[in-house]
Amino acid sequence: MDDMSKELEKEIARSKPKPYKKDRKLRILIVDDFGEMKAGEYLKTLIMILSAMSVFCFGAAVFLYYLYADLSRDINPVKNRIVLAENKVIELTREKEILMARLVISGKEPGLKTIDINESEKEEMKSGKEKQ
Repeated sequence: MDDMSKELEKEIARSKPKPYKKDRKLRILIVDDFGEMKAGEYLKTLIMILSAMSVFCFGAAVFLYYLYADLSRDINPVKNRIVLAENKVIELTREKEILMARLVISGKEPGLKTIDINESEKEEMKSGKEKQ
């Protein structure tokens, strides 16, 4: 009888289920309309690529926003100088028109002052241009 109990214990030990070790790997399964299951491993890589691209694009957007904000602060003084220069151009144009009107009313012809240059000075200027 001893043999029988030992054999029975061995049989029970063999039939006893071993604890199932869970696989911690994330899997994606796709179930279609007919109940068939298909592997969706390619979706995992696609999701990883899209998430990496999203993180990259977000980082680029933050960097470009910071760059734009910095440049917009630098542009304000330049805008002010442009406005002042435009106002000065308008003022000088009005002044020129007034002076031209006075010149026409006085009846004088505007003359250009000419500078007499000797031939030796002309040659020096030509040789200076050739050297450059």
